[in-house]
Amino acid sequence: MADAGPGAAEESEVAALRRQVEELRQQLASANLRANLSAHSIAAPPSELPNDPFSVPLHTIVVFGADGNLSLKKTFPALFALMRQRHLPASVNLIGYARDKFSNREFQDLVFRAIYNVTIPQAERTQFLSRISFQQGQFNDATHFAALRKMIEEREIEQETSWLQQNGHVPTPPPAPLPPSPSPPNLSASSGGTQPRSRRAKAAAAATASMPPQSSADQAGGHSSDVGDPASLGIGQRVLVNFRHIRTFYLAVPPFLYPGIAECCQAVGLCRGPDSFDRFILEKPFGKDTASCIELCAKINRVLAEGQVYRIDHYLGKELVMNVLVLRFANIAFNAIWDRNHIASVQVVCKEKIGTEGRGGYFDEYGIIRDVMQNHLLQILALVAMEQPLSLSADHIRQEKVKLLDTILPLEVDDVLVGQYVSNGRQKGYIEDPTITNKHTNTETYATAVLKINNPRWSGVPFILKAGKALDESKVEVRIRFQPVPGIIPALADCAENELVIRVQPHERIFWKITSKVPGLDFSVETRRMDLLYSYLERPLTSGLPATPADLLSSSTKADMPGAYDRLILEVLRGDQTNFVHADELVSSWRIFSPALHALATSNQKPHPYTYGSPGPLAETQFALRYGFPDGFGNEMDQNSHRQPIAWGTGTEKSFGSALSGPTGGVGGGSSSSRGDPGGTPGASW
Repeated sequence: MADAGPGAAEESEVAALRRQVEELRQQLASANLRANLSAHSIAAPPSELPNDPFSVPLHTIVVFGADGNLSLKKTFPALFALMRQRHLPASVNLIGYARDKFSNREFQDLVFRAIYNVTIPQAERTQFLSRISFQQGQFNDATHFAALRKMIEEREIEQETSWLQQNGHVPTPPPAPLPPSPSPPNLSASSGGTQPRSRRAKAAAAATASMPPQSSADQAGGHSSDVGDPASLGIGQRVLVNFRHIRTFYLAVPPFLYPGIAECCQAVGLCRGPDSFDRFILEKPFGKDTASCIELCAKINRVLAEGQVYRIDHYLGKELVMNVLVLRFANIAFNAIWDRNHIASVQVVCKEKIGTEGRGGYFDEYGIIRDVMQNHLLQILALVAMEQPLSLSADHIRQEKVKLLDTILPLEVDDVLVGQYVSNGRQKGYIEDPTITNKHTNTETYATAVLKINNPRWSGVPFILKAGKALDESKVEVRIRFQPVPGIIPALADCAENELVIRVQPHERIFWKITSKVPGLDFSVETRRMDLLYSYLERPLTSGLPATPADLLSSSTKADMPGAYDRLILEVLRGDQTNFVHADELVSSWRIFSPALHALATSNQKPHPYTYGSPGPLAETQFALRYGFPDGFGNEMDQNSHRQPIAWGTGTEKSFGSALSGPTGGVGGGSSSSRGDPGGTPGASW
């Protein structure tokens, strides 16, 4: 009985240590596996990745029309940029699908030329290209789609195998037992002292017994597998891992092919249902009028749920467009003056210096109104004019945009001006484009439309949309002109109205146009700009001394502005539909433009000609005068600073100022330029 005490105590302590070691193992297992998952996954909303610490998302991206202009100029460069920034997992599968036949190596060479940049290391391109495969096939042949499904499933098995090899199937030797240490003399277990180190070593070794493996279970969109990582979980411990295969299909093809692709995907089982992780990216245009848009959406929705469809409008991914809601609703100064009482007009302008440049065959089927105005510019208008949403969620923003679009009156043909560019002697005119077969086409390459919103906030405020090709400059901007100051001092009555300009591209910036006094002894005022250089990030000054001009220049750094396609593709992979166009928005937007488009088509009206590289048709001047714009819409002449001398004071004050000015100048005499004052105006002294 004397030996029973120490033996029982030893077994009790071994059991306690075993429990402690097991608890530590569980904590380490969770922490290590979460770290491994974060290296292989993309951040996703909670709805996409439930509270499962061992859920492994594996991505496959299929690009239809992979050898086309859009894929090679936008899609693959955007995917490459995401992988370089570690927003795209290195295990992603990229599959190109097109009608023309390529080997994997030939297609990789095609993508290589599209993403090549001398400043990027070759190793990064090699890694990206190694994830690319190619499948040749027609867009309406289910047999070819069956071959595509086989390729996808083979690549997904390779993904799982690779992940398991990296995270659990690499044998490692068991950890060495803890080294024994000498025990102090006369130490007894019954004395309440500490157990000898040799017994602790035995307890630690006994606690490393293997755990029985857990059973696997299939999951929607993937399946499960047991994985054990001896380095972090302990010998023999198993953890259930759920593989979630997220498939993204990018349809970089003409819209009339969308229904056929969706039906073939459904026929061969590539569409796994509305509860799966399947996503379909669709490019504009979505129809040509209200009827064709509804028909196209109905065909797609017979196969795909609306939650699986991501209608991309790359303008919604531009930094300054995304900043509109923040500018409006996070700044009380703007929110308080955002209505008809303070704003006189809103212009949304998209000007391009280039013409159709070989895209005439495609462009001639749509024209500038359908290609730019009905989607890009109207989406920007909706963000500028909509009411505050309940939150920044996709549903709440969509609801407010649809409400706003439904209040816009249908465009009348008298409120739209169309034009078509002609040769300037150096560049060819529109109809001289070799890809245009109809040399008598009336398709517009320029359009200005004035929209009217029928609601209490915007009633009476003209919203001008202007878009054109082969113009004098390239820019996209929103110009919000404010009302004149009520009851203004007569001497300041001719000052220009304030404007808030949101320059989307190029040189992203936001600036106020205000009236300010010109520095100097003379009293002149001019229109100045208060600039927010959006593409630069401010850095705090470290010294406590007053900032010098050199400090101000060096206190900002060029920001890394992500591309619109980079951002939007990443949001698709995350399952976020906030910056994509819903079917409801499409129907509402086509309702606005369809009447005018039909009227222009039936009237057979010739577009107004304008010279390649000019500001636009001469008829724009008279058209703009109808709405109070003497210099046209969104032209460079409308942006120049406006300087004028002001008579300071009246009556006695003015005479007193004149009396002080003698023939030689006297006090305040002469022009400011003769005195070296910058920006002064001769003859404006007081």
